[in-house]
Amino acid sequence: MSNKNRWKEIWSKKTLISDGHQNIEDLFIQMKIADGYDALGNLKITYLDFKAQFDDILYHLENCCNGRSINAQSAFEVGCGCGPNLLLLQDKGLIVGGIDYSETLIQSARKFIKTDDLTVGEAVDLGVLPPPTQYDVVFSKGVFCYFESEEYASKVMELMIKKSKFSIGILDCLDAEKETEFLTYRREHIKEYDEKYKELGKLFLSKKFFCHFASNYNLDISFTDANLPGYWNSKFVFNVFMYKK
Repeated sequence: MSNKNRWKEIWSKKTLISDGHQNIEDLFIQMKIADGYDALGNLKITYLDFKAQFDDILYHLENCCNGRSINAQSAFEVGCGCGPNLLLLQDKGLIVGGIDYSETLIQSARKFIKTDDLTVGEAVDLGVLPPPTQYDVVFSKGVFCYFESEEYASKVMELMIKKSKFSIGILDCLDAEKETEFLTYRREHIKEYDEKYKELGKLFLSKKFFCHFASNYNLDISFTDANLPGYWNSKFVFNVFMYKK
């Protein structure tokens, strides 16, 4: 079984098991746990921490590095899981949509995300989604590390650019320069890590890879840190934002 299919098998079994929620904060945290943010134990990051991070992400999606900006009215997420990021955007009044290859997570998202545009499918299925709706901003958070190759990542970014009116964001990219450090950390904190993950590889990408893509498509580009203090993965990842000219 390929690395891609092994990850898909795992994510297809995940679902949002809600024991009820009093407010958006409770629901959001339950969604984050369903989307895998408790991988190294109990989730200790608060709703306000996550919200501050995503406010920063939205700022960079709306504000180009050369000074151009928009007030986004719509956003689409590639690999939306059960929808915690869309929940935050929906709460801000944005029109939202998303795609994820886990049918169980999409079913969970449909309970709370007010949109008809939630689709079960691979990231590359963006190219065949009906209708061909464009969104102001299109983003993907913590998903590219599960892709099979740079070629697949490039194809998905091409489709994201077509779906976006202004910008795209590739968030929580595993930094190729920190691959050894990442693997050392995981081995220290997960017993028998190599055995457990021997068919579950991750894709590490370089900033040079994204700069080359941006140059080929005549896009402005900027990078930021993950900006989520207290989360173990933050020091191994970066965000990249690209903007149409």
